[in-house]
Amino acid sequence: MDAERRLFARFEEMGIAAETVEHEATHTVEKSRHLAESLPGGRSKSLLLQDKDGRLTLVTALGSNRADLKKIAEAVGARGRLSFAKGAVMEEVLGVAPGHLTPFALINDRSMRIGQVVLDEDLFRFDTVWAHPLRNTASTAIAPEDLRRFAELHSRAVIVLGLAED
Repeated sequence: MDAERRLFARFEEMGIAAETVEHEATHTVEKSRHLAESLPGGRSKSLLLQDKDGRLTLVTALGSNRADLKKIAEAVGARGRLSFAKGAVMEEVLGVAPGHLTPFALINDRSMRIGQVVLDEDLFRFDTVWAHPLRNTASTAIAPEDLRRFAELHSRAVIVLGLAED
């Protein structure tokens, strides 16, 4: 079974209602702004970060927010500054290439190498949150609480944090 089918099967097992919309490839939040009118709710972006010891953190933020990396580093107890993980690490651990990163890729981290997941508290202001279903040619909406439940099942720790820069 391919990863996307496993993802939707997991949603079904968990009782998570999901809606998926196909669209052209979008590699960045900026390039997907035109989808906002047809996809009401919170559009997310995800970042894979690592500290100097190589510990990985997956961050999913509201697409319009700039994530404060110092705040995230403090919240997750990072050793040193956080930096963006290389694409090869993303592919090895989460099974997706850069431009396709999504919190749903946690389903591919079977050894739970992601130390913690940070969810932006602003995502919880919306009825639905949109993220790629492991590919950037579609977006899938689920309730924010379901996103939290999914992350809790597929990671060691979940932190909800205000990520918008002050």
